[in-house]
Amino acid sequence: MIDDSKEKLRIEAVERYKGIYLSRERELHDIVEILAEICQMPIAMITLIDNDHQLIKHKVGALIDKTSRKESFCSLMVHEGKTLQVEDTTKDARFKNMKWVKGKNGIKFYAGTPLTSRDGFHIGSLCVYDRKINKLSEKQLKIMETLSRQASHLLELELSLDLLNEHFLEIQKQKDKTEKTDLKLRSFFESFTSCYVLLDKHMVVLDFNEAMANFISDIDKGNLQLDSVFSDFLSPAYRENFYKNFMEALDGNRIQEELSLEYINLGEIWWKITFAPMLGKEKQVTGVSVNCVNINERKNHELKILKQNQSLLKIAHMQSHEFRKPVASIKGIMQLIKADNYLPDLESLLQMERAVQELDEKILEVIMLSKTYE
Repeated sequence: MIDDSKEKLRIEAVERYKGIYLSRERELHDIVEILAEICQMPIAMITLIDNDHQLIKHKVGALIDKTSRKESFCSLMVHEGKTLQVEDTTKDARFKNMKWVKGKNGIKFYAGTPLTSRDGFHIGSLCVYDRKINKLSEKQLKIMETLSRQASHLLELELSLDLLNEHFLEIQKQKDKTEKTDLKLRSFFESFTSCYVLLDKHMVVLDFNEAMANFISDIDKGNLQLDSVFSDFLSPAYRENFYKNFMEALDGNRIQEELSLEYINLGEIWWKITFAPMLGKEKQVTGVSVNCVNINERKNHELKILKQNQSLLKIAHMQSHEFRKPVASIKGIMQLIKADNYLPDLESLLQMERAVQELDEKILEVIMLSKTYE
């Protein structure tokens, strides 16, 4: 049974995301294309589920932009809050009577995982469909969940940048702000775990969140304060590149980069850094917002995948080349033994033993390489 009070809050969360301007349309569409390719599915989507409809924001293999919520596969998964896979929709009582399922070209397979907002509401889904009975592997389902988190983060970033722009405009009209509005914006600003800072055209700090202040303190760069010059807190190795990106943002361009920086106290950290121009009333650039996200977890996962692929290539090479020699030797020796009425001499047995030993070593090497997946 749906909790009406929680559903109302969930709908409110969906409405927030429906109203934001998406500058990362391409990135979100890329996620859908990657998912369709990895899962080998003809249809993939990012959806939002509001009170009455399923809104299809990005899609591959489909033409529709909206469906009734009652005829939506994702609606059930959104409320359960976990990944759902239906291998044969025609045999599932929850879906078999849907209009999308009926007919020769109806949907026979569905799998989806929730898009979750920062406050824990399942606002929509990342999903795939097929017109034939199918099944995703555990690895494909885990990749779907990883891509779902990435899509949720992109939507969250857009929402936060919208909020930062609003907050920046509020700074420019201090006399007009009410205490209630300021408290609401500050509370929302501080809720993000990413490091944010707002800079004017001269790189003077206008505002920052607690995460940025704590990080500056952790790397022994002192205390970040309003009206300080932010370049004083930057790593020397990154200062020149930061300035270049900052100037690009002042020209009205949104810049995003991923890079690794080394810190004495914290070691290596991979960052995804976004420089976004902040616009005033007349749509003129009045400053720059900088958003820094720690992506160590994703980079470590990518490194693991790379090592797994290297192991696969090594195993494939061994199967096509290195197994041939011992197998050919064994087959040749067996032909000699067979010609000798299965009365092998000592030399033949010794050759057989060496070939078997070589084959066993190759098999053991494959086993060790396969442990990369554990």
